[in-house]
Amino acid sequence: MSASNAVALGGWVVELKELMTILELHRQGLSVSAIAERTGKDRRTVRKYIARGLEVPRYLATNEG
Repeated sequence: MSASNAVALGGWVVELKELMTILELHRQGLSVSAIAERTGKDRRTVRKYIARGLEVPRYLATNEG
């Protein structure tokens, strides 16, 4: 998994494609349970991703000596 294809959400790294799939299924009107079943994710995880949507990644400052 390359950094360009991953998004950090709540300390977990999620494939951008997977996040986009969850958000698209939600946009199409699928229930959280149906999305969880299709993606293999827990319902609570799907709810969390939907609630947060697509966030801009936050990067930590580095100490360059």
